[in-house]
Amino acid sequence: ELEDLEDKGIMTRKEVGGIAGKRRDFEYLLQRTTVKLVDYKRYIEFEKNLARLVEKRRKRLSVKKDGKYRHGPKRQICHIYNRAVTKFSGNTDLWMEAIQNAVDTKSTNIASKLIGRALQIFPRNENLWIFAGGNEFEKGDMSAARAMMQRGLRLNKTKQRMWEEYFRLEFRYLHKLRARRIVLGIDKEEGESKTESKGDGSDAEEDTEKFKNSILYKGTLLKIVYEKAIEAIPEDITFRANLAEVAASFFDSPIKLVATDIARTIWSDIESVPTLVSSPEYWNGRALFELKYDQSVDTAQPVKKKQKVGKKEIEPVSEENVALSRGEIKAQKVFLNGLEVAESAKLREYAADFYFSRLNKELSKNKGNKGGETKKAAVLRECIEKLLYFKDGDLIELKGKLTARSCEILCKVFSGSKYLDYSLKVHDSNSKFASILVSGFKSLTKENESAFQRFFERISLKDDGLDSLEIWLKYLELSIESDTCTYDDVMKRYKQCTIWFVKHAKKTATLQRNLQLVFAALFLWVSQSDSPGEYLPRAFRQVLSWGIPPVLPVNCFLEYLNAAASKISPDDLRFVFDKATESHPTNKELWTKYLEFERTTGSIKDERRILLRAGHILENK
Repeated sequence: ELEDLEDKGIMTRKEVGGIAGKRRDFEYLLQRTTVKLVDYKRYIEFEKNLARLVEKRRKRLSVKKDGKYRHGPKRQICHIYNRAVTKFSGNTDLWMEAIQNAVDTKSTNIASKLIGRALQIFPRNENLWIFAGGNEFEKGDMSAARAMMQRGLRLNKTKQRMWEEYFRLEFRYLHKLRARRIVLGIDKEEGESKTESKGDGSDAEEDTEKFKNSILYKGTLLKIVYEKAIEAIPEDITFRANLAEVAASFFDSPIKLVATDIARTIWSDIESVPTLVSSPEYWNGRALFELKYDQSVDTAQPVKKKQKVGKKEIEPVSEENVALSRGEIKAQKVFLNGLEVAESAKLREYAADFYFSRLNKELSKNKGNKGGETKKAAVLRECIEKLLYFKDGDLIELKGKLTARSCEILCKVFSGSKYLDYSLKVHDSNSKFASILVSGFKSLTKENESAFQRFFERISLKDDGLDSLEIWLKYLELSIESDTCTYDDVMKRYKQCTIWFVKHAKKTATLQRNLQLVFAALFLWVSQSDSPGEYLPRAFRQVLSWGIPPVLPVNCFLEYLNAAASKISPDDLRFVFDKATESHPTNKELWTKYLEFERTTGSIKDERRILLRAGHILENK
């Protein structure tokens, strides 16, 4: 094969020799007593790169794709994969990689053999069965694909994904048949008027009638698969919702009627199981199904007064119904019914998320509209408020009705402080609501000051502490900008902030990061004052006098040095360096900065003194 490449001018003799030598080296590695998987992978990667190089040169030189090397790379790579899976037969990822390579290179026989061997070793691996069934389907053999999936289900009856993919496979097959018949003119699109069929009319009509009466076309086979699936996994709402989602994915296809019928059957069956009807996931899934099924907007009807038809009064079309689409109205009714039947905090959260997503979509659609907020956006806001804001609700009752996510949505939709205070009452330890509120503060009024202090008493530091940090930095920023706060007042608040983080921090890394950002803000503020040479040393000594934390993190010293460079006297800087190297004697960066400082501002004697101290401490490092 390599000689063939040389004869055609694709490779030189030297390159052929190099390839042969490289292959020999790989073969030696594979013949060792202890062979590593990485050796096989490197060998395969080498062969793939070689095949790509040969193909590029062949196209550039316009050489015909024939000769001994035509199938050489493909055969060589498959052979190495075969050796690898034989050696490491317990590695499922390697099996999948080998099978995928065979499929990509259209080596169907090799792929079939590898799939058979893999399934013998891993009969409980659902991914292999699904891949095998899909592979047979792509080859056009639905009988083999169905048999493969059914064999896998006999061994994995309780595997949800197996049932879902088999359900999808049957849908895909029906969709494929229906689409082909439409293209050939045998069938018509759903809702299309009757036209002449191609070919002999009586034969075509007879064939169409036979197909329409088949269990495949009517969806009977799909219903059988669904019934067997829920028989194997009877009471799992997520599983049934996933099956309904599979059916819903074919709503915009030639088999829309069958898919709709199957989806409605699934949701109707759930209603007969009391344990599933009480699940919030059921009502959420049902609402989203109604929305997906009917996306058309009907805003043509104006709001009318009550009309009389005989003796009976008809209710007017509400503004809410005019603004929302029919699918949104149906989804809304589902959520309201759910809250009557099985009210829960999670169901309210699902409903709030639904309205919130529709609101965001409406706002983004009308982003450049100068006419203000649309009627639909106003209606959606009202729906969220009605759902989540209990004006006269008792605090104890509220804590069971609203999740943190629901309160977060309420705070994002409405900017008033009453909603944030309301959310904090329900979840008094959640710093996210506090951070949303303080971001809107423009100055440090008495009311805002008391709000900050309430938050610091209530909120707890999360693992990352970012929300709490944001609140503190905003508080300190407003304190600096306030005309009523003196330098000492601001420093007291920085001390309060430091004590708070030391007390609430759960991780050392979190504490060090937060203190670094707090002290960076402090030293930046002092360095930008009218007298930085006076206030910077004073601020540093005050921070040291707090003794909280006992040892300042090294980043705090570095932040100060960056802020104070060229703004304070050499003696003051020397004092900071001494304190820093005492606190962190093994930190090379501090010693390096100290040496550079003495080299530029001090004497040779001072530089030598620092060098000897650093060398003595770091001699073992």
